[in-house]
Amino acid sequence: MSETITVFGCARRRVAPDLGVWQAVVEARGADERQAYTACAAALRTVHAAVDGAANTADVSVGGIWVQPEWSDSGQRRIGSLATAQVAIRDSVANLEALGQCALEAGAVRLDGPTYVVGNALAIMDELGAEAVAAAHVRASALAAAAGRSVGQVVRIIDGIQEHDVGWSSKEMIGTSARMMASGPVSPEVQELQADVTVTYLLA
Repeated sequence: MSETITVFGCARRRVAPDLGVWQAVVEARGADERQAYTACAAALRTVHAAVDGAANTADVSVGGIWVQPEWSDSGQRRIGSLATAQVAIRDSVANLEALGQCALEAGAVRLDGPTYVVGNALAIMDELGAEAVAAAHVRASALAAAAGRSVGQVVRIIDGIQEHDVGWSSKEMIGTSARMMASGPVSPEVQELQADVTVTYLLA
C-alpha cells in the first residue's frame, strides 16, 4: 500500500467589486386588478425605457407584475388593488448611482440594493486555486522533509466540497446587498475571495 500525505492549502485576495445591481421597484394602484396592472405596466415601461436609454453598457430587465388586494387601515374594507414590479439594473459601479437616480426620476418608488459583484471572480478564483495548490505543496514538502521523506506525485485534489481526480472548480463570489429608499453614494466594500484545496501526495 502506497504511503501518502494530505495537506490543506489556502490562498486569499482582497478585491473591489466592479459591478452592481439595483432593483428599481415600481408600484401602481387601481380600483380593481385590471386597472392596477395596466397602470403598473405603463410605469414599468417608462422606467425601463428611461434607464435603458441612459446607459449604453447597462443590462436592464423587467420582472413580472404582482397584483394584490389593498385594504383600509382597519383591514375590514377593500379599497382597491396594488400592482408591483421590478426593473433590474446591472452596470459598473461607476455608473450605478446615476442609473439609480434615473430610475427614481422616471417613477420608481424605491431602490432595493445595490448588490455588488466581482465581475471577473471566476478568473480570479482560478488564479487563487493555483496559488492554493502551490501553498499546499510547500507545506507537504516541509512536513515530509521533517520526517526524512519527500513528496511525489499528486494523487488527489479536493476543492472545497467538490472532489476531482485532476484540477479543481470555483464559484463566482457575490457581495452583500443593502436596502435603500433613494439613490445614495455607491461605495462597495472590498471583498475577500478565498480558494481552499486539500491535496494528497505520494511519499517518496
